[in-house]
Amino acid sequence: MTRFHFHAADGTPFRDRHGEELPDLDAARTVALDILTEMLPSRAVEFWDQKSFSVSVKDETGRLVAVLMTMAVVDPEPLADVPPES
Repeated sequence: MTRFHFHAADGTPFRDRHGEELPDLDAARTVALDILTEMLPSRAVEFWDQKSFSVSVKDETGRLVAVLMTMAVVDPEPLADVPPES
């Protein structure tokens, strides 16, 4: 088992100081995906303001082994061509 640390960034960095013991890198990647998918619904407004969220995975030696990132691209004038509703 290897201890992996999951550091999240959603406008406010979170450093995982304790980590989680997992059997392999595939399991760590699954946890990173779970963390990111949990972050998005509860921080939707911040996501659109920040434009990206990420989870970095480091092994017990501190080596970066994976980064999972999602980003938003926003049209600065999304409703410019849409006529107002009557």
